[in-house]
Amino acid sequence: MTRKQRLVVQIGDVSHEAQVAIDDAGRATVVVAGTTYHVTCRGDHVQLVRRDGATHVDAIAVTPSPAPTFAGAGGVAVPVRVVSPHQAALEALANAAGGGSGRIEAPMPGRIVRVLVEKGQAVERDAPCVIIEAMKMENELRAPVAGTVVQVTAEVGAAVDAGALLCEIEASGP
Repeated sequence: MTRKQRLVVQIGDVSHEAQVAIDDAGRATVVVAGTTYHVTCRGDHVQLVRRDGATHVDAIAVTPSPAPTFAGAGGVAVPVRVVSPHQAALEALANAAGGGSGRIEAPMPGRIVRVLVEKGQAVERDAPCVIIEAMKMENELRAPVAGTVVQVTAEVGAAVDAGALLCEIEASGP
């Protein structure tokens, strides 16, 4: 029996509606904007993703939790959320009333390699802020919003747990 569900996948500030079908063997087929992807969990928080008809497979590392908050590929980690269409609509209404989150949290346990921002600094959305080494890869964590850095807790060489606050940015106007 195949289970089907509609979800909204938020990657950074961009939302995508997705149709997800999971069969009894745990294989997932995901359709986004008319493109079909086949997803297999490797078991170590890495998803193997292949576009329908393609031979190339991408390895996407996700935060180890039932609801991943970051995904990484090619050394870049981006914030990710998966929510129901109803929840996405409610959040869109709330965000329209005032900004968004400027928190940068560790996507997984790791070690801080570089801190690229300082308190009081103005940053643009997607500007690199912190580089964390996790699973033998360096991941660049980027600003989720444009604004001013109000807090930096990341320290070079420090070991951090998943979800640890590394930096906080106060969003500038709309």
